[in-house]
Amino acid sequence: MRIPNTSDGFTLVETLATLGIFVFITLIVFVGNNRFNNTILLTNLAYDVSLTVARAQSYGVSVKQFGSGAESFNVGYGVHFRLCGTTADTNESDDVSFVLFADANRNQYYEKPGEFLERYLIRRGNKVNNLYWLDSFGNASPLGAGGVDISFERPDPDASFVFFDCDGNIIYHSARAVRLEVISPAGLTKNINIETTGQISVQ
Repeated sequence: MRIPNTSDGFTLVETLATLGIFVFITLIVFVGNNRFNNTILLTNLAYDVSLTVARAQSYGVSVKQFGSGAESFNVGYGVHFRLCGTTADTNESDDVSFVLFADANRNQYYEKPGEFLERYLIRRGNKVNNLYWLDSFGNASPLGAGGVDISFERPDPDASFVFFDCDGNIIYHSARAVRLEVISPAGLTKNINIETTGQISVQ
């Protein structure tokens, strides 16, 4: 009597179906993990920017010394953002760097090289995408080509804003706040808001 063979293998259709499911699940995990990583990196950037502004605020209020002599304590501190192309002294695009500065002459805007403290570089394809100024009603208007200096000076923690075009000419806006939009290579965005009251928030 012949015993039937019960150890049947997978058919070609079953093998292809299994392979297709495996590839599909792998793609979902890869895309999800990549998006998660982009979100984490962008969030870290937004908080790095906000902490740098808070650092300038702390320096300005706590009377950090800059230079020597009696006037070395009588300075403000700020952060310089500029969206005008390439910065000549670093050959870096403006949208991937920003500067912490000491406002030595207390005119509320950055004058290099004498007021330079530190340049921060943004990596991994992230960048500052837009700068906005907000009016008293909270309406946001894009600054366009140009930049803003955000500075702080004792005794108040309030922020001062100086807007300028790419030629360095000052532009006057009645701004209640400044908003910086940072963006990831995948198009994800985060906003950093700095109020004239000195409040700094990430959205």
